[in-house]
Amino acid sequence: TVANLHFFPAVVTPGGERLLMNVFSGISDAAVERKARAIIAELESAYLLRKSTLDAAKVRGMVRDALRGMHALPIKDSVQFIPIVNEKSVKELAGVLRAIGASAFTIPIGDASDQMAMITQALDQRNTQQIDELLGDIGSGKVTTLRSYTALLTRFGEISKRSDLYQKSYNIRSAADAGRLAAAQQMLLELSKQVSGTR
Repeated sequence: TVANLHFFPAVVTPGGERLLMNVFSGISDAAVERKARAIIAELESAYLLRKSTLDAAKVRGMVRDALRGMHALPIKDSVQFIPIVNEKSVKELAGVLRAIGASAFTIPIGDASDQMAMITQALDQRNTQQIDELLGDIGSGKVTTLRSYTALLTRFGEISKRSDLYQKSYNIRSAADAGRLAAAQQMLLELSKQVSGTR
């Protein structure tokens, strides 16, 4: 059951952090898959080149980056939900982790209403937090350079892509998205005029 997912075997990085990856059925998205595969290739090559200087914290950070690139959602404790569009990337990531001495397991979950409710809740929590942070940073008045503006734009793009992916693949939409992403987009447009000096 969903309530017991966090008890299943998980990825255990060399430092002992547990990470369980779940794959759910959905529609393929080649762009998301390519991005995730690139992050995994980077993880593998970085580890092989610098394994003597990489500690467990750095490896966990690389795994978190790979999961972020796959639009994973934290569900409970160390459980991560990863959309099926990343199925190949999840298998590759698990292979890389095994190759460096970590354990990695994936567990497919069914398309039942309680699982969908769990995914929707996780999406709402993630999007609410990230949209609130984004709106706060946009409205802070501290964004005065092209670099800081570009960082905000990148964050906006990640939230939008994740929302679109879950809408397209699972027909779920975060309640946090209703109008708030459009408001953030409008605020970013206004901020771009200030940063570039054009009004």
